[in-house]
Amino acid sequence: MKLVMKATKNLGAKLLALALLSLLFIAPAVALAETMNDYVTDYGLTEFYAQTAWPTVHRDSRNSDFSPFVAPVLTQEKWTALDNAAVIASVTIGPEGNLYVTTGTSTGDNLHAFASDGTPLWSSNLHSSVVGSSAIVDKDGDVYLSTFDQLCAFHSNGAEKWRSPISANFVTAIFTVTGYVGGVTIDGKVLLFNRDNGALVSQYSFPPPISPVPPPPLPPGLWEQGLMDPDIILPVFAGFFGTGVPVANTPSVNPLNNRIYITAAGPLVGTPPQRRGYLHGIDVTPEGNLNLAFSTLMGPGSGTSPAISPDGSRVYASDGGGNLYGFNASTGITEWILWNTGPNFGSPSIGPDGTIYCLGSSKFLSSAPISGKFSGCFRKQSPEPSGARGLLHFIRES
Repeated sequence: MKLVMKATKNLGAKLLALALLSLLFIAPAVALAETMNDYVTDYGLTEFYAQTAWPTVHRDSRNSDFSPFVAPVLTQEKWTALDNAAVIASVTIGPEGNLYVTTGTSTGDNLHAFASDGTPLWSSNLHSSVVGSSAIVDKDGDVYLSTFDQLCAFHSNGAEKWRSPISANFVTAIFTVTGYVGGVTIDGKVLLFNRDNGALVSQYSFPPPISPVPPPPLPPGLWEQGLMDPDIILPVFAGFFGTGVPVANTPSVNPLNNRIYITAAGPLVGTPPQRRGYLHGIDVTPEGNLNLAFSTLMGPGSGTSPAISPDGSRVYASDGGGNLYGFNASTGITEWILWNTGPNFGSPSIGPDGTIYCLGSSKFLSSAPISGKFSGCFRKQSPEPSGARGLLHFIRES
């Protein structure tokens, strides 16, 4: 469990493959920018994110996980760091090239900044609860992330910018289209703050009743031997499965209209009572006020952050039963459901052509954006896991 950075091998024989990849991915990315040209930059990002390859956990405000850059064909290990700590959230990149990564050790140094060559720049003493969050980076290079009771902001040199109290941590924070920073706490509160001084701008609490799915059993030996603070192992593990808390995911923000979307626990419904989940849509006014636009019922136990289509018209998320939903982004109406894709603990990823990709039952699935029609899968055999159950593998490095 460590941070590993890899460098591209300089192999001229791979230039043709890179050119083909450019045709497949760079051209659609340009088309995406043209579709939303009044709302995103050439990087496919809204204005207040750092204009880099990866400034937030799912790369952009749509949670697309798509980066409009050609991926290396072959890589080799360049440097490693944090060999004795669990790293489970995405590394993010600032405009000056700094890399930011979180850990969850009991020692307290849990936000780390590195230069691109692996040189440690600085670290900050933060509670271990930051381990499940990626530090998000704004256009000025400032960094934001939350602990269990604070939203924290730092400058790129490590100097503290401000701290503001919150009731519980964000899975990962967000920037709105208009530049507020905030998110949805794991206890179900939407909060927005002024990026400059940390002043609370607005808040909204989802109405009760909320009935989260109980967490699954903890695999023996998981993240032990100092890899993670023992006090947070169970809640972090439960969050992967969308269990134990009202909200276990990162919101998405629609570049077209500044609407926030989040999957969350819902009420007990029917006789006998059965748990349900919600997709919430929350509108943000230019002044930062928050208004609930819709709450649409879905299956319970969603461990997936909602993702938005390239044209902003649909939202995608899965529930704990492995059912993939396509929602109308304006009305919240469920337009289609792809049933029984298998246990799905990873958020959907969205290609620049709108194709949806997700993991399910040891398969890599893709489906059409309009109908949700299944279009193919790829199955890959995994090495024998240690302490693994189902799709989620935990492999201890020697």
